[in-house]
Formats: sequence, structure tokens, C-alpha cells
Amino acid sequence: MTMTRTGGWILLVCLAAPAAAQDVGRFDDLARLIEAGDDVRVTVSGGRDVKAQVVGVTPLELSVLARGARLDLGAADVWAVHRRVDDPTRNGAIIGFAAGAGCALWSLVAFTSGDMDLTGAELAVVAALNVSLSGMLGWWVGASVDALIETEEEVYRRGRRRARLTVAPLLSSGRHGAAVSLGF
Repeated sequence: MTMTRTGGWILLVCLAAPAAAQDVGRFDDLARLIEAGDDVRVTVSGGRDVKAQVVGVTPLELSVLARGARLDLGAADVWAVHRRVDDPTRNGAIIGFAAGAGCALWSLVAFTSGDMDLTGAELAVVAALNVSLSGMLGWWVGASVDALIETEEEVYRRGRRRARLTVAPLLSSGRHGAAVSLGF
């Protein structure tokens, strides 16, 4: 019983430091997260969104080009920054190839279950051509669809705080416990 209680206290003490050390987005970290040429959506003071391209970024200033005009924005001017992220086309190509090849195999099985007089070699050639052509068509369609998908990733929000859990042991004469704090 004592060993279990001691192990519990050791666990609480070990969790206290890492749980409290949460990263908070800061304006001067933008230089690590975005670079010149990135497409961004900046929410400026007043809540207005501006779609722009990054011209330059320093720890004190974000310079963007929006509708042909250069905007130099400081930390007080920016509420949030979202970066445009392209969807990788690889997964769409794989799914498309599998769908095309699968449909080709299914149709080939359905087609050849009738009264076809094909030898094994002829059937293999027809199957290989059908599966590869349909698979390539599916690959092209899947990759094309994925290329059209655009997503955004939030890289900065003023005053953003992540959920924070703090655990600290409470030890006094006759009392043992833990103080747990959850903040947002």
C-alpha cells in the first residue's frame, strides 16, 4: 500500500512540470513559421480578413502584399495569421488507382463470366490492359481532385492560450493531496 501511494506521488510530481510548460503563440515566432512567398489570410484589428502574400517577416513586423498594396503590420495590428497548405496529391492518386483498378477487375470478372472463348494468355493480356488503363485513369482523377483541395493552418493568434494542466502535490502534517488546475 505504501509503495503504491509513493508511486502515485512520484507520478504527480513528474507530471507537474511538463504539464505546466505549454507553448503560447507569439508574434515574434512568425519568422519561424512563415516565409516570403507564402499565401496567408491575416485577420487585422477590427476583425477584417485580408488574403495576401508574405513579402517579409521580422520579429517586430509582418509585411504582406494584398491587392497590389503593401501592408506593414505590427503585433498590435494582427489578430491571427492562417497559412494556406496544399493537400498532398499522393493519397488521392493511390485511392484513385485502387478504385480504377478495382472497377476494372470487377467489370472484367462480370464480362468474362459469360460465354467467352478466350484462352488463358488472351485473358491475362485483356486483364492487364484493362486494369492498368483504368488504374491510371483513376490515379489521374484522384490526384487532380486532391490538387484542387486547399486547407488553412493557423500559425498565430493573438492571446492564444492552449489548455494548461498544472498538478502540484500538497503535503502537510496529517494531510496528503494534490492541487489540480485546468486553464484555458
